[in-house]
Order: sequence, then C-alpha cells, then structure tokens
Amino acid sequence: DIQDDYNPSDVVLSVLDPPKHGRLILHPADVSVQDFQLKDLKRGQLHYAHDGTNSLHDQVLLQINDGHNILNILFQIKITQQNIDKGPQLLNNLQGWVPEGGLLQITNRLLQAADKDARDSEIVFNLIHAEESPKFGDVILLVPMPADGPADGWQTLPDGKIATVPNSFTQQDLNNGIVWYQHSGITSTEDSFKFQFTNGGRTYTGDESHTFHIGVVPKNEDIPQLALGVITPLQVTALEDRVTVIRAAQLSFVDRDTPSQDLIYNITVPLLSEHGTIEHSDSPFFPVTFFTQADIDNGEILYRPPAASLHAQGLFKFSFTGVPESVSFPFTVSDGEHKSPEMEFTIHLLSTNQQPPVFQISEPFIEVSQGGRAAIGLSQLAVRDADTYPYDLLFELMETPQFGTLIKSDYRQPMVKGDTFTHDDLVRNAIHYVHGGTLTTEDNMQILVTDGITTATTMLEVHISATDSDGPRLAPESLLTISVPAKSLKTITRSHLAYIDNNSPDNKIRIQLISLPMYGILTNGDEELLEFSTFTMEDINNQRIRYTTDFDTDDQPITDIFHFTVYDVDNNRLDNQMFTITITTARDYSPLVNVRDEVTVEEGGRILLSSHSILATDQDTPEKDLLIKITTAPMFGYIENLKREGRADQAVIISPDVPFSVQDILDNNVYYVQSVHRSIEPISDGFDFYVTDGIIQSPVYHFNIIILQKNDEPPKMSVETVQVKEGTGVVIRNTSLSLQDQDTPENELVLRVTKKPSHGKLRKRQFYSEPLENGRVLTQGSSFTYQDVLDELIVYTHDGTSVQSDEFRFAFTDGLYTENGKMEFYVEKQKNETPRLAINRGLQFSAGSVSVITQQHLQATDIDSDDEKLKFVITKDPTVGRLQMSKNDNLVQISIRGPIKRFTQADINKGYVEYRHEKGEPGGSFAFKFDVVDPDGNKLIDQSFFISVLEDKLPPSIVVNKGLVLDENTVKKITTLQLSATDQ
Repeated sequence: DIQDDYNPSDVVLSVLDPPKHGRLILHPADVSVQDFQLKDLKRGQLHYAHDGTNSLHDQVLLQINDGHNILNILFQIKITQQNIDKGPQLLNNLQGWVPEGGLLQITNRLLQAADKDARDSEIVFNLIHAEESPKFGDVILLVPMPADGPADGWQTLPDGKIATVPNSFTQQDLNNGIVWYQHSGITSTEDSFKFQFTNGGRTYTGDESHTFHIGVVPKNEDIPQLALGVITPLQVTALEDRVTVIRAAQLSFVDRDTPSQDLIYNITVPLLSEHGTIEHSDSPFFPVTFFTQADIDNGEILYRPPAASLHAQGLFKFSFTGVPESVSFPFTVSDGEHKSPEMEFTIHLLSTNQQPPVFQISEPFIEVSQGGRAAIGLSQLAVRDADTYPYDLLFELMETPQFGTLIKSDYRQPMVKGDTFTHDDLVRNAIHYVHGGTLTTEDNMQILVTDGITTATTMLEVHISATDSDGPRLAPESLLTISVPAKSLKTITRSHLAYIDNNSPDNKIRIQLISLPMYGILTNGDEELLEFSTFTMEDINNQRIRYTTDFDTDDQPITDIFHFTVYDVDNNRLDNQMFTITITTARDYSPLVNVRDEVTVEEGGRILLSSHSILATDQDTPEKDLLIKITTAPMFGYIENLKREGRADQAVIISPDVPFSVQDILDNNVYYVQSVHRSIEPISDGFDFYVTDGIIQSPVYHFNIIILQKNDEPPKMSVETVQVKEGTGVVIRNTSLSLQDQDTPENELVLRVTKKPSHGKLRKRQFYSEPLENGRVLTQGSSFTYQDVLDELIVYTHDGTSVQSDEFRFAFTDGLYTENGKMEFYVEKQKNETPRLAINRGLQFSAGSVSVITQQHLQATDIDSDDEKLKFVITKDPTVGRLQMSKNDNLVQISIRGPIKRFTQADINKGYVEYRHEKGEPGGSFAFKFDVVDPDGNKLIDQSFFISVLEDKLPPSIVVNKGLVLDENTVKKITTLQLSATDQ
C-alpha cells in the first residue's frame, strides 16, 4: 500500500533487483516492466507471473521516487502449490555409497516419494528388472526372523535375520529401514537400479522410469574409508542468515595408518562463486580446495552463503535468491599415497523464510474426566517459527481422536481429518476435546502446523480420569460455550450448559465454581456468584444464571472461561469442567492504528518513520488533529519532527510531553535518529505510543527499530607478563592477553604473529585437553583468533635454554582497525636440587613410653626450597610401636596405610611427631623408612630412622632383711632399716 497525498502522479517505482522465479508484467499488454506508476497499482494492472518451477518463495527489490524522496522496499512473494492431484511426487533420489561386498541401507533420506491423498504404505516402488539393473548386486528386504519361522521365498541369514529379493517395496518399507542393496563383491565403481512408483495401482509417471545410483567404495584397506556413523548421502543443511560449520558427523574419513591431520581433502570442482564458498576459519572470505580431517574435527571448515546484492545489503547480509535449493561439490580424500574414489558432498540451502515451525512442548497432553470436556490452547500447542507471524500459522487435524471428538466452540459439528484451525483459535481456547464417555484411560490425536511452506507434527495425548458410572455426565445437546456481545449480558441455557444423571433430578445436580471468569461476572438472579459458589441445573432451567461483561473488545473477539465441578445427589463428582465465553466485538469509535513494519537503521544513522510504518485513522477526526503521544521514549536515540506548527527552521525533539500528528507522518517529517552508540552496541530500540483524537485514545502500541551494527569501535588490548618454568610450557589465557571489542565477536578478532619467540615455540592445540607440546607450531605470519585464547588453545613451550625472558610480537585486527602488541614471558629457573638430611641421630628411650621426635633427632634441608615445606613420606612402618601426629590434643596415626602418610619438617619443629611404645611390647632396635620430597618433586629416597627401646632384663635384689622385734600387744613400723630392695 503506497500513498502520496500531494503528487501521486509523480511517483515512479523502479525494479532494482527483479524476481528470480518469475517476472513483473503490466496488463493488458502482458509485457515485462522495469518502471511503473501508482496508477498502475491502483488499477490492478501490475501482475507477478511465476515461471512454473518448484520454488515456493520469490522477492523483488523496488525503489520508490516522487522526485524529492527515495525509499527502497523489499517485496516478498509467497508461492503456494496448486492443489492438483498429480499423484505421488518424488522428493528424494540421492546417490548412496556401499562398501565393496557390503550392504547399503536405502532409507527415506535417500529415496522418498509422497502423495497427499495416500498413506506411505500405499506408495509402491516397482523395480524394472533389466539385464543390468542392478548389475553388481541385488535390492533385498531384510527383516528380523519372525516367531513362526521364515515364509516361502525368504532366506535365513547367519545373524538371525531373513532376506528376500522383491519385485517392489513401499515408502513405508523405506521409512522402516528394511530396504537394502547388497553388493556382490565384484570389483566395480558404481551400480544402479530402475523403478517406477505408483499409488493404488495407478502409475502417474507413465512410461517414465527413475534410476537410483549407488557408488561402490573399493575394498582396499590402504585408501581412506568413510568413518563409522557417518550417514550417506554426505550432506549438510545451511541457513540463509549465517555461516554454517561442516562437522565430523556429516563428513569424516579414517585411515588405519594416518592421523587426521594428514588426511587431505581435495575439492576437485569448487562451488560457483554465486553459490557460496567453502572456507577455513583461519582464512575467512577465501575459498579453499584443500583441507584436512583435523580441520573438520575442529570445526574450522565453513560454508559461507553468497552475499546479498548491493541494493539489498542494508536489509540482510546473505541471500539464497536465484540459487538452487541445493549445491554440491565433488571431492577425494588422500593419505599421501592412496586416494579414495571421487564422492559428492551436498549442501541444502534453507532460506530464512523456509525455516520450519517447531512445537515448543515436546510431549503435550490434556486432562479430562470420563465424558467431560477440556480446552486445547497454547499450553499444549505453542509453536515457534523464526520467520512467520504466529497468526499466519495454520493447524490441521491429521489423525482424529478415537474415543472423543474435537470441536470448535463456535460450531456444533465435530472436526474431521483435514479440518483446520488457527493460532487465534488456540489463544481464545476455542478448540475443545469432548470425551465420548467410554471406559478408556487415554486417547490421542495428531496435529500438523504449517507456515505455508514447511510443516511440523505433534501427537497430543489425552489423559482420561475415570468417574462413577452413575455419576453426572455432560448432556449431548450442551456446547459448554456461549457468545456475548461486548458490554452486555446473556442468559446461560441448557444448550450452553447442561448435565444429566441417572439417579438425580435437576434440582439435585449441583455445579460448584472452581475459578471465575476474568472479563465478566456470573449471577444467579440478583446475586453475584463467587469462587466456590454453587447453583443447580434447575437454576439454569429457570434462566436464572447470567453472564455480564463491561469489557469492550477491539477488532478481535476475546475469550473468557470459568472452571467448575459437577455433583449429583450421591456426591459423585465430575472434575475439570470448563465453560468458554466468546466476547464479540462492539462498535468502537476510538482511532484505528496500524503498526505495519519495523524499520532498520544503521548504527549512528537516521531513518524516516513513514505511513508505511505507522498509520492511524479516525472516521470523525482529520489527520492533523490525530495526535501521536509517546509513553516510553527510545533508549538509544530520539525522534525528531522537522515541521511543527508551520515552522521548518529547526527540528523538534519528540518526548512524552511533545506529541506529533498523523499528518506529520504523512508529510514525511518524522525521523528516528540513532544517537547512542559510543562504547555500547545496541541491536534494537523502540518506543511505545498511543493515538488520541482529543477524547478517546487507542491502546498503547510498541514500534520496534532494528539497529544494524557498524564496526566503529576500535578494539582494546591488555597484555600481562606470563611466568613459565624453564623447559616447560604455559597456556596463554585471557588473564594475560585480553582483547575487548564491542562490535566484533571474539572469533573475528584475528591475531597474526609478526615475530616468533626466540627461545621457545608458540603453538595452537586442537583441544584444550591436549598436552602442551602437541599443538601446531605458529610461525611468523601464522594467525589465530581471540576465541582460541578464550578456549585455552594457544600455548607457549620453552626450549630449556638458560635465559631470563622471551617474547613474541603480534598484530591484531577486527577487520577495520589494526594494532600491534607484544607478550613477554618471564622464565623461572627450574628447581632440581635434591633435599638432604642434616641430622638423623635416631631415638633412644625406655620401653612403654612416648617420645617426641624433634629437630635434634631428625632434620632435612634443601638448597632451593623452604626447609619447613620438606615432606617426609613414610615408605615402611616401624615393626614395633607406632608413629603418631599429636596436634590440637588429637592423636592420629602416621602410617603407610594412613590416615596420615606423611609429615613435614615444620611438624617436627613444632613437636607434633611422636613415637609411642606400649607396655608389654618387645624392646630393641627398630626403624621406619621414608623419602624426603621438596615442593618441586625432587626426592631423597630410602632413608631410615632408627629407634632404640631399653628393656628391663635384671630382677630386683633384697639388700636388707633384719626382721622385727616388738612387745606383745604393741605396734611398730617396718622401715627400710628392717626391709629394703633395689633394681639396677
């Protein structure tokens, strides 16, 4: 819709970039057109004529010029397939690869046909048996052995499966993976078979036959082989709006004697430049024809889509316009001596407007009581589609439920297979499942969604809870739905809501509200019904139940709901019941606002806000009196009005306090200026507004602004000195080398080595877990990215020379700005002196006691380490007694078996290490063995500490025994003068 109120006759539209799959023509002459006028559009004379190809999308870039202003627009064209019964259509017929003498599984990835009027089991592939079709093998059906043994004509195989050579197979057989090609083992490079396909006995392709091609990989263990798990045909799907990485899961070869970095791929025929390029991530924008398996394993081989035309690069970066749906390149793989046969790698090109819809809920379900009803909404069927507005999605019932029906609340008739509904129906909860009342616990239905080009399906499960057979149930004539005009009321009758019960009259069937409607109220006579309020079926019969709403809708109807439970006279209950109210549109005199498209502005740029973006009308208010008021201003820019109250001398900045009129929009006076972008990289902006005629105002709308980033911020660098031990290596992390660039991703910040290290090597590893010395050496001129630094792939290994420092220099760029840097390494001398024992006097003490081992008994020292950090590691325990650690009043055994297996010189110095000898244990000389280890791992091994325990071997002797003389009936002490003993 293009309008110009001042000079429409001067407006000329020019075709800058014509459509790729058709042409623009002017009636009645039916000639191709390059320029046309507004009057041609208004008269309906401009037509698009499709060229009949299988394309489903086209576009044309137009430029509009009124002699003063120029506007470029990209007009999208969606092409729908004609609904003509052409029978089955061949979707896939791709070459497969089989090892010599091996098996190839022919799946629907290789061979697929479809017919909208037939099931896959009805699509039959008839093999055309000729003398050389196939020549070097057979097409077979391969299935597991059935329980009752093989049927006639089937051959039993050693692995327990059975096989037969068929004359035909179905698409369902392909889907189930039971169709195989078995190669005979005869030396050959290729084979093929011919077929025709039918639907129900009708051949739609006439005498036309198709050929399925099979490549044979020679049985030569010397040549590189396709890796296990890689699915043929070799292919990848590329999206239009990004660079695609070719991964090992899609392309991988192995060789028993050759590492992946020496397996060389050779693209024998490169892609055409207009079809895109195969690149190495280290050399972006430069096509490559040679690369290695290691490059693929590391995700370094990329497919870059062709660039958009110059006219359209302000709108998008890449474009598949005019490119086939798939492109491919032939290649070989070599280990340096042997080369594989030439194979083909296919890239399927998926335009941004061809990205399929995706169901957000992986296992959707609803719950319903037996004989009850439940709504189906976005909680079950939410869909994400990157390039389609939700209200443009269309849902289709593919398989109906078995034990219930699906209905739209606006209609009485059940939905059947093929019926459709919309996203709006889901938003309004207008789709209901009604259970048939049978004794079942589950049901399901298959739902398809399409954006007009691609589709997705999901299985919606129904969980059914059983109820008493004598309990209440939904009356057959009841719809559980009602339509009410906005700002009005309506009585709920039996046709809207009714339940019956075998043993209960209507006045005993009670309905209890579990939740209330949001946009209105329910009343029973004059009494408002609240949550958990109850009314009966008799109240409905007497027309006492009403729904009243004061809500005023806009162009779309609004759905309201309430939930309830039904009870009968015996208190049998029916749960999870829901009633739907559709509030229809009433007449609205507020301004009508149309927010059509977001705009795109370059960072730091300025863009016109035209009537193509924002347009408002009011049947009784002129445009100059319709005011647009900002409620939330843009965050990263401002809106300016070049004309206000007849003055055009200066622009006026629009704010919540300063509105502008719809006429200002029509006069092309309103612009958005992107002003905030220094030290910040916004990708979008926007503002909220409403339109008022001075009395009534519209709802608040949001207008979105896309900001195209521009490389206008130089990167910032921070480099710190890295410490490395002599003869070892170190990982260069972002704590030592830090780059910051707000408008360039890390994988596009490229560092190029301008001076390599003098006393070591700079290396790039494939994986961060690899040993440091395994990395590829980076020489002068080599490059790596800052993402490699973040991934800890860049390392420095010192060569062992006796120097104090080393360095390498580099230049880094974000594609626009280039700066130089230097990283220094401080080389720390290797500590390799072995510790030694300064004191090892052993220990001597009496049996049955405890003695502390001090630094006068045992002391170690080290020239290049802290003595207190030297560790004594027990290698053999003493044969008698035990070592123990006495610290903080806790005694813990020191033993080769633990719990403590070592102690330090600091523990000895602090008196923590003790030797305990228990009474009754034998005495003598014992030892424990140990190693002395410094913090750098240097060891003094197999040392012994001797302990002498003095035993009590001589018996005591009596030295005085004089006896005692005393008077009768007296007391006298016995002292050492009368009796005494000694012990040496």
